[in-house]
Amino acid sequence: MKTKLTPREEIILSKRQERRTFAEIGQELGISGERVRQFEARALEKLRLRPNQMIEKGQIRGSKSGEARNGNICKTHARSV
Repeated sequence: MKTKLTPREEIILSKRQERRTFAEIGQELGISGERVRQFEARALEKLRLRPNQMIEKGQIRGSKSGEARNGNICKTHARSV
C-alpha cells in the first residue's frame, strides 16, 4: 500500500534531500523553518507506518474508528500473536 503524502510534504522531503535547511525551504514556501521541520516529521512518520498501524490510528480511508481495536479487520491483515 502506498502512503499518501501531501504535495507540501513531498516538496519538503525533496528539498531536504538536496541538503537545504529548514529556514531556506521555509522562506521559499512562506512558512517558518520550524513549520518545515514539523511537516518533515509528519511525512517521515507516515512513511514509517505499516498498514496495520495506520488502521489502528484511523488513517486509512474507509476504516471506521476503532475497527482494529475491536478485532473487525480481515484475517489476511491480522497480526499473529
